Amino acid sequence: MRVGERADVRTGGWMDDSRGRVHVGGMMPRPDWFWELTLVGSYATHNLSLFKPLWPQTSYDFHGGNIYIAFSQKAGTIENQVNTDVMDARGYLADILKIVMEALNGTGVLRLTQGAGDKDSKGTWNGVIGVVVRGEADIGAVDFMPNHQRKEVVDFSVAIGQDPVIIFSSAPYIIIKPMLLLQIFSPESRGRGSNRCGRASRGTVIVGGAVLSWLRWVESGLIPTTSDKSRLPFNVILVFKMQVFQSSRGLPPGASARLLAGFLMLVALCIGSVYSGSITAFLVIPFRSTPINSVEEMLDSDVIPCGRSKTNTVANIINNPTGALYSVRHLVRIMGGEELNTQQYMDQVAKGTYAIIDTLSSAMGRANRFTRRGDRCKYHTSRENIQVNLDTIALARNSRYTSRINAVLMSLQYFGFIQNVKRMHYQPLCVAELEDSGPTPLRLVQVQGAFFVLSAGLGLSLAVLVAECLLMRRL
Repeated sequence: MRVGERADVRTGGWMDDSRGRVHVGGMMPRPDWFWELTLVGSYATHNLSLFKPLWPQTSYDFHGGNIYIAFSQKAGTIENQVNTDVMDARGYLADILKIVMEALNGTGVLRLTQGAGDKDSKGTWNGVIGVVVRGEADIGAVDFMPNHQRKEVVDFSVAIGQDPVIIFSSAPYIIIKPMLLLQIFSPESRGRGSNRCGRASRGTVIVGGAVLSWLRWVESGLIPTTSDKSRLPFNVILVFKMQVFQSSRGLPPGASARLLAGFLMLVALCIGSVYSGSITAFLVIPFRSTPINSVEEMLDSDVIPCGRSKTNTVANIINNPTGALYSVRHLVRIMGGEELNTQQYMDQVAKGTYAIIDTLSSAMGRANRFTRRGDRCKYHTSRENIQVNLDTIALARNSRYTSRINAVLMSLQYFGFIQNVKRMHYQPLCVAELEDSGPTPLRLVQVQGAFFVLSAGLGLSLAVLVAECLLMRRL
C-alpha cells in the first residue's frame, strides 16, 4: 500500500484518497499451485474497470509435475508391461488418463499393485485403495463402483461409464448327437408322426371300404347272389375289423391278406418317411444350443452358476438381502477367483458346464485372454443385465486434482469420448460365425450311432447262434 492510500475492507481493494480511485484485487493461481491476491482492476466514480478476470478460470497447468497413479492389471481397462509411464499403457481407462494428464500438463507415473482393494481383519486397506490411502499415489486407476467403506477413506470422481453385471456363459454351438439313429423320434416328431399315421389309417379304412364295395358290386353282377355285400358302410366296418383284429371272415383269404399288407406297408412308409426326414433334417440343418440371456434361462439350464467372492459387486447382489440374486444364492457356487483365470476352467465354461456372474468389463477381458484372434467365439454375454453399476476412479481425500480431473472427465462424457473408446477396447477378438465356402462332410461322430446298432445286432445274432449250438449239443 502506497502513501496516501488506505485499505477498504468493504470493496476488497485499495482506495486512493488523492484521486478517489479504488484498486480492485483478485485471486490468481501461482506456479506452485497456491493462490495469491493481485491487482485486477480499479473503481472510480461508479465505474469498474477490469484488466484481468476477477475470478479467473481454474488453471489445469501442473507444469509437468509427477502425478502418481496406482493401478491393477485388467484386460481392456488398463495394462502396462513395459514401464511406469502412463503413455505406454493400454486400455480404455489408460486412454482417458492420457487425456487427463495432457489437460493437466502432468506426468503420469504408474504404480502396479494387486486388486482393487479391500479392508482386512485389522482394518488395513490393500490393493489400489491401500496405495492411495497411504499417500503413495494420487489416483486409483481401476473402474470402481463406490461403496460406503471406500468412500470413508478416498474420494471418487464423477462417473466414467456403466459396467453392468451380466452372465458369462458358453456361446451357441452346433449340437452333435452320436446316438442319433437310436433316438428314433423327438417329442415333436412323435406327435407329427402319430398325426400322419392316424390320418393314413382313417384314409385307408374309407378308401379300402369303397374299393371293396366296388369289387363286390362287380362280383355280384358276374355271379348272382342273394346277399347284398356291396354296401359301403358294411365294407368300411369290415376293413376296420381287418385292421384291428386281422380277421377277414367272409372274404377270400388272398384279398384280405393283400389289403392288410397294403395297410401295413402304408403305415411303415409313413413312419419311415418321418424317421428319415427327421434324421436328414438334423444332419443337414445345424441345430445349435440355446444361449443364456437371463437369470431365468440360467436357472432352467444345466449349467452351474458361479460368482467371485473377491468381486464386491457380485458378492453384494448375492449375499445382500436386497440383491438381485439373494433368493437363489444357494444355487450359486462362490469361488475364490484364481481358478477363473485358468485354461481348464474356461474350457468348462465354453462347454456349458459353468456360467460366471461377473461385470461386463471383467468378462470381456477374460474372454479375449483365452481366445485367439479370428477364432469362433466360445463365450457369450447375456443380453439382459442383472444390475447396472456406475464406474468411477479413486482419488486421495481432499486432493488438489479432484476438481480438475472431474472437469476433464465431464467434458469427455459430454462429447461421448468415453463410451466410444470403451467400445473400441471391449471389441471381442473372436468372430461370431466362421464363413463356410460350402457344405461340409459329415463327421464320424454324427453317424456312429449306426455302428452301435450294427454292433448290437451282431452281438444279438452271435448270442442266438451260441444258444442254438449249445441246445443242439444237448439234444
